[in-house]
Amino acid sequence: MEKIKCPSDILYEKEWRSAYGNRCNAIFLSDVMNDHESMRKLFHSNGDTHSMSPLVGIFYDYYKDHDKEKMLDRVKEATTDSSGHHYFGMPFSVEEYKGKRLLKDWSCLHSFYSGNDESPWAYLKNYEERATVNITDEFSSRQSIYYHNKSVAEVLKDTVEKTTFLEKQIEEPTNNKPLDLLLQNLQNNRDEKLHIPTYAKALRLINDDLTQAFDGKTEPLNADAYVPVIIMLDEMSADVFNQIDYKQQRTFHKSDLGQEMLRFSYLTTQNMFKKGNSYNGFSADAMNAWLSDIKNTDLWQVAQRKITEAIVERWAHRVKVGSLLNNRMMELATIKPKPKEAMYADYWQEDMKRSTYMNLYVKPQNIR
Repeated sequence: MEKIKCPSDILYEKEWRSAYGNRCNAIFLSDVMNDHESMRKLFHSNGDTHSMSPLVGIFYDYYKDHDKEKMLDRVKEATTDSSGHHYFGMPFSVEEYKGKRLLKDWSCLHSFYSGNDESPWAYLKNYEERATVNITDEFSSRQSIYYHNKSVAEVLKDTVEKTTFLEKQIEEPTNNKPLDLLLQNLQNNRDEKLHIPTYAKALRLINDDLTQAFDGKTEPLNADAYVPVIIMLDEMSADVFNQIDYKQQRTFHKSDLGQEMLRFSYLTTQNMFKKGNSYNGFSADAMNAWLSDIKNTDLWQVAQRKITEAIVERWAHRVKVGSLLNNRMMELATIKPKPKEAMYADYWQEDMKRSTYMNLYVKPQNIR
């Protein structure tokens, strides 16, 4: 039975488990469809280890039923929030041109294209394209897959079916009964809009378990019980960020949810193990000091810069497996669309000014 006693153990466990994910499929789909990496980017920002963007299933259903209007309706729903704003970083959208709805793919459609150009994913004949190729995921898992005369439609089907892997793995209880109950609730409602309070409670409980184990206050944790849960909670974070608007963006770093997501990132996405040394580099005091500094930062844009710098620094330590939570957390550095409420107009205008001139909110250094 493998145990996790430090953050590095989580990275090791996630790395071999990522071989069961869909990253190679995403690369194959983008290469064969020639969509300028739209599908790969979709997996990168919406879950790439075991979950998938709803668009994968939507495109596969489109191939099966040939109903383009239904596909466009579903894409529109999946790519916009409740206010009708397009999700940041989403490469696909539905646009209207001369009274006709079109599927746009902004990774390969640029300003010099005419208005009626559509994504390669709009044309059913493209789904029959076949290729024989070896794909290697150089960025994350280092997994290689040899595709022999596979079509886009076949790999889409395989991608949809592969997403059941993670659910089957979360069978062994963590023995933290309140946590297991919350996880079961989250699993049973995967097809519904994520209930954020339930997610936040589960995050807090698993963070507590990880902190105590890494600090040596409890025994190391069972990897087979905890790592699949860590992967699931990481990927569910996409639903959290999809629900964050400008008002929540400004207070994210101070909120209880934001602090727990930051703690989860700190505990699960960095390599602290020092080679040749039993010391794992983890300190709960150091983590809490970092969290406190973020929380006590007045301007959210300054706090977001600190968060982004910390995540990028972890990349510099050769972390081989990605984190959807980290990817989406860094997106919060980009200001969200202006809210409808008039009381936020001045705040939004001021933040827009800061975002275009960093020195307005970066404190000047003392010159000696």
